[in-house]
Amino acid sequence: MSLDTTSQITVAFHHTRHHEPNKVFFQPLFYLASNIKENIKKANGDEKYNKEMDDEKLEIPHTILNMEFSQIINSSNSDETTISYILDRFKANDTFKYNNAHFNIKTVSVCKDNPINTQHGEYTIYSSYEISYNSKDFNKFENFIKDSIKYYKKFYYDENTKHDEIKISMSNGDGYFERMGSIEKRDINTIYLPKKQKQSIIDDLTNFLKPETKARYKKLGVNYKRVYLFEGIPGSGKSSFIMALASKFNYDLAIVSFHPKMTDVDLTRILRSINSDNDNKDNDKQSFIVYEDIDCIFKSRKINDETKNNITLSGLLNIMDGIVAGQNIIFLSSNEISNLDSALIRPGRVDRIEKFDYSVKEQILEIFSVFTENEEKAINFYTELCKYNIKVSTSLLQQYLLKYQFNPDGAIENLDEIKKMYDSCNVNKEAEHVYS
Repeated sequence: MSLDTTSQITVAFHHTRHHEPNKVFFQPLFYLASNIKENIKKANGDEKYNKEMDDEKLEIPHTILNMEFSQIINSSNSDETTISYILDRFKANDTFKYNNAHFNIKTVSVCKDNPINTQHGEYTIYSSYEISYNSKDFNKFENFIKDSIKYYKKFYYDENTKHDEIKISMSNGDGYFERMGSIEKRDINTIYLPKKQKQSIIDDLTNFLKPETKARYKKLGVNYKRVYLFEGIPGSGKSSFIMALASKFNYDLAIVSFHPKMTDVDLTRILRSINSDNDNKDNDKQSFIVYEDIDCIFKSRKINDETKNNITLSGLLNIMDGIVAGQNIIFLSSNEISNLDSALIRPGRVDRIEKFDYSVKEQILEIFSVFTENEEKAINFYTELCKYNIKVSTSLLQQYLLKYQFNPDGAIENLDEIKKMYDSCNVNKEAEHVYS
């Protein structure tokens, strides 16, 4: 097939506050706006000008560079600020050159004063642009897109995440993922689960990630996915352990939060978005998918309750093992497994169910020894704690011991404080002895 070298091709690009930064329609806008910003700083003699971010293949028109944008120069270098203060402000309708080919960028619409979506006091800024070029420059346009992706990864996506950090993305009310930033990796040894349980999960995930396991799944015609359900009391370490597993296996986290009014369509769109990113060979890392507090979908809720969502059981089952399920590692968290429908947790949908409970002797001794750096007095602490006949979560125990990390004797002498903390948290109305 040959292209008509006299025709014009127009491609639409979009930017929203709740954007998907890994998508092609966003990255060229970042590339253009960031170059414009650096050129404006250079023209104004700004010492913050970053020569490395000024791509010589891209030529910015003087009509843009001569404009006064003090806010641009002083603004941060985030993707959203760069685009909002530049492309939206001068109502783009100008020509730029890339690798000696001419491209025209035109602002189609900017929606700021009349937000298109409102939830929880948030709103979406939506901007639409068109980039036109001669069909003879089709190959240069493709290279423009590729360079845009590399530029974004280098100067924003990768540069803003250190090697000792994991990226966090979270679903928003629009049915897409939004980059929330990065957090430091967490050492798996700072998770104080019973050792046998913790090692069993690590071994299971290690085995699943082996190339031979993936090949075996393919040979058997089984979808290559692994679903873990972590259920148990709040503060028992479910989320912390997921974070530590992501750190150990060098995965990012994509967290699905069940927003009010979320629908099955939104949930499917979210999963497809994750699958697209995980399948993208340009991505250095994949993401664990985390469905937090999944039992909230099944709890009885009052009519017109503001926290109610529109997720159906069939919709949830479809993203678990339906056509759109994809090849993923999924973690479900639940505070109360009895609230979950039995169809959700049957074998084939959930591969492993792990219960996270109140701290047992093994955990208490380890946490005390680590936090106070005094292993000898750990048994005394445990013995005195048993006298209070209360259940304590690992988070409650750690919160208490942080106060006495340099005073192990004080931690033992003032255990009435942990009883008060227990009562204020209302972890359980009836005290039962759980230690053995």
